[in-house]
Amino acid sequence: MDKKYQMRSSLSKFKTRDADGKKYINGYFAVFNSNYQLWDGATESVDPHAFDGALDSDIRCLIDHDTRLVLGRTKSGTLTLKVDDKGLWGEVEINESDQDAMNLYARVRSVVMWINVVLALRLLQKNIQRMEAEFIGRLNP
Repeated sequence: MDKKYQMRSSLSKFKTRDADGKKYINGYFAVFNSNYQLWDGATESVDPHAFDGALDSDIRCLIDHDTRLVLGRTKSGTLTLKVDDKGLWGEVEINESDQDAMNLYARVRSVVMWINVVLALRLLQKNIQRMEAEFIGRLNP
């Protein structure tokens, strides 16, 4: 089966926590059945089955869509992802030697703020085709 990579960003409220001498950022990366605005006039809603079979690969949590700024990854155990009834929840263990990660941690910790977190997820081809068909359907009612 042919697979594609999709970049998705979500505007979500994140929290920090300290445990066992380590620092973490956690929150929902995607909330099911909620409309996300992509640009003026275009929205996207995440289906509850969007992540079925997609969390088995090596997934990276990025800062500002930049593949050079990796906060954590599932392969190294620094990114934990779970799907529940609300959506895709994740927690990233912060590398305290990484100044970019520490700067983000400090911003989230000091102010309850909205941050843009990006996940590169491998979605099954059928999910991508379904989303594309729904989008095209909205453009051509």
